[in-house]
Amino acid sequence: MSKVTLPKRVVQTFLNNDGSFNHRGTGTVNGALRVSGGRLELRQQLGAQHGEMAMYSTDGTVMFIRGRTQGGGMEWINNDYNNIPMSLDNNGQLTVTSDLVAGNGNGRLSGGNGDVFGNVWGGWLTTWLATFKADRNANCPHNSGFVEIGGVNAGQDGYSVGGGPWVMVGLRTQFQTQNTIWPQLVYLRNN
Repeated sequence: MSKVTLPKRVVQTFLNNDGSFNHRGTGTVNGALRVSGGRLELRQQLGAQHGEMAMYSTDGTVMFIRGRTQGGGMEWINNDYNNIPMSLDNNGQLTVTSDLVAGNGNGRLSGGNGDVFGNVWGGWLTTWLATFKADRNANCPHNSGFVEIGGVNAGQDGYSVGGGPWVMVGLRTQFQTQNTIWPQLVYLRNN
C-alpha cells in the first residue's frame, strides 16, 4: 500500500475564547456589518502608510478616504487615485483644492482666487463691491465741512499736514498783519 500525502491545511480564521477572532487574507461581507462596543480600525499591512476605505458608486467609480500620512487627520482621494481634492488635518483645518459650495450652489468660496459667490449680493462679492467705487473721473462728494488746519508763515520755511483722506480745497491768507496761509480741507467719501 502506498503512502498518501494530504495537503497541508493552513488555518485562516482563529476564534479566541473571549469571542475575538483574527482572519488572515481578504474577505467579503454580503450584508451589513456593525461594530458594537468598540471601533472599526482600518490598517494597511506592515510597511504600508495608512488605513484606507474605498466607497463605490453605482456607476463603478470610487472615492477613497484614508488616514493622512503625517500628523493624523484624513484625506479624500479621487476616482483616478491621482489627486487629493480635500484633506482634514489633526487640528481640524479643512483644505479644499477647488471651490467650496454650500446651499445647492447659492454660496461658493472660490478655490482659485478666494472670491465669494452669494445670491444675497447677486453674484461674486468683488463684482458687487465694485459697484460702490467711484468711476475714474467721478466727482466725489465731501463727507465733512471745511476744516482749517494750522497756519504756515509765508515768510519762513514750514509745513502743515492734514493727513489722508483729507483733501485740500482752498487756502485762507492774511498777509497784512500775520503773513500766514491756512489750508482748508474736506474729508471725501466714495459715492
